[in-house]
Amino acid sequence: MAVVCTVALVVLLVVLVTQDAKGKLLYDWPFIVAYTVLFLCIAAMYWLHGRIAFALATAAFAIATAVFDTIENLGADPTTHLVIVSKQKWAFFFVCVLLTIPLFLSVKSWLARAIVVLFLVAGVAGVVATVRMEPGRHQATQAVFGASGVAILAFLLADVIFLRDPRALLG
Repeated sequence: MAVVCTVALVVLLVVLVTQDAKGKLLYDWPFIVAYTVLFLCIAAMYWLHGRIAFALATAAFAIATAVFDTIENLGADPTTHLVIVSKQKWAFFFVCVLLTIPLFLSVKSWLARAIVVLFLVAGVAGVVATVRMEPGRHQATQAVFGASGVAILAFLLADVIFLRDPRALLG
């Protein structure tokens, strides 16, 4: 599972740095697959450690995020409907980020504590920015992308702990 998570993170990073001149992702479909796989791996870790409620919630929000992202990508124009779909997608994404926090609460290291803080900041800031998203409100959209960047940083740091000792997560 460590390899799958690492590959998903690498794909996320590559996709995030490949943007056109307007900042739009050029490869959104691999991004959708990568974050869905990453969140489903987290759900699997919860499942394997007997945390069924966290597993089901993480899996449900991961799938909902991917579904709304797909609907957004298939939409023809940025109407109010698509803004609502986009807000749902980002809200579900940041709920998944927040659901990642319990994985690291039992790990006794400064890095784990830093990861928890990063996930908390990214999740809360992302949800708040998502609520403020509206057509033409670019500051809120930029805040959403910034919060997702903080989440990716937290996932990269988390990968260090996971690759070092996968059994450290969830006690």
